[in-house]
Amino acid sequence: MFVLKPLHIASALSFTLPHDGPDGIYSTKALRAFIDGLDTAISEHGANPVGPLIMRTSLEYTTDGDKELLTTYIKQTDIYIKNAKEPYKPIENISIPNCLYFEYTGTDTGLISKHLETHSLAKEEGYSLADDTYTIFTSKNSKGDIITEVFIPILPEQ
Repeated sequence: MFVLKPLHIASALSFTLPHDGPDGIYSTKALRAFIDGLDTAISEHGANPVGPLIMRTSLEYTTDGDKELLTTYIKQTDIYIKNAKEPYKPIENISIPNCLYFEYTGTDTGLISKHLETHSLAKEEGYSLADDTYTIFTSKNSKGDIITEVFIPILPEQ
């Protein structure tokens, strides 16, 4: 039922979206400013972006033991940028050999529903998934729907 694929990301620059926006939510304009800043940081280091924007969402635990959703935006580059300045962080290599993979075309809200549905079905099928999801935004169609590829890492069997 599920498609399994590896995920490889090399030579990239990233930033994690601060959660001090209203309720941790940002307007499209504010989000665009963060992403434009990432593009500027890449070019300031003499590099060029390679490929589409990648969004990593992950659940992290706070010191109080609460769960917090973190969103990190990643752009691969043609050269490795090792001395990026805050808030940007270099990524030399991410290699995850086993991920559930699906393609999605639709609205942002529909993508969230698809993630939840995939996690539920995977659990029923006996898969144990990580709390990370990598979404590659490949394009938009003529209706304005996002076209994505989604990778959810599978945890190794215990």
